[in-house]
Amino acid sequence: MYTINEKDVQKNKLTGRDYKLMFNRSVLGVKNLCGVVSFFPAKAYAPGHIHKDAEEVIYVLKGKGYLTIGNKRERISPGTVGYIPRGKLHSINNTGNETIKLYCVFSPPIKIGNYKDIRHK
Repeated sequence: MYTINEKDVQKNKLTGRDYKLMFNRSVLGVKNLCGVVSFFPAKAYAPGHIHKDAEEVIYVLKGKGYLTIGNKRERISPGTVGYIPRGKLHSINNTGNETIKLYCVFSPPIKIGNYKDIRHK
């Protein structure tokens, strides 16, 4: 199988967000990447966290708010691409009235939720 549809993927919970694992070694057999669709509820804050060994790229599909990387906060909205270097503290703050929906890709692949949430101040 070389394709998968989001509607066929189970939603999972993390602090401040839900996600669907779209691909990794177990799903589609992808070896060097993994990808998720993440959902951040309206007016919600997802705690800061670090992916020690992986880079992350996000693409905003829906909603608006802020991506904070380290001490830098940048506005995000549909069409925004964000790059999070490995080992950088980052978080999403949804300031809108609709769910933020992101497409996220990690390289190398991570085990989703296998990182420590750290609060931004």
